[in-house]
Amino acid sequence: MIHSFYCLRKSQLIDTFSARTKRLQVAFFRAAIAQTAAPIIVLFVPFIMLGYLLMTKANLQGWFEKEEKVSAERTSQI
Repeated sequence: MIHSFYCLRKSQLIDTFSARTKRLQVAFFRAAIAQTAAPIIVLFVPFIMLGYLLMTKANLQGWFEKEEKVSAERTSQI
């Protein structure tokens, strides 16, 4: 992504390109950056949610206690 920004900036400084060509380049690079950023974000969302749950686990004690009771009841029934 950084390389794409660098190439876009470098191409925008060239005076021989027409305004239309520069607009097309901007549109192309924006689309390319969006296509590379989307999978990266999708891969990190589960890790972000897991980190959030681990950090806020203390606030969810009631939920975890219910889960422990259910699992303890299941073990005692066996």
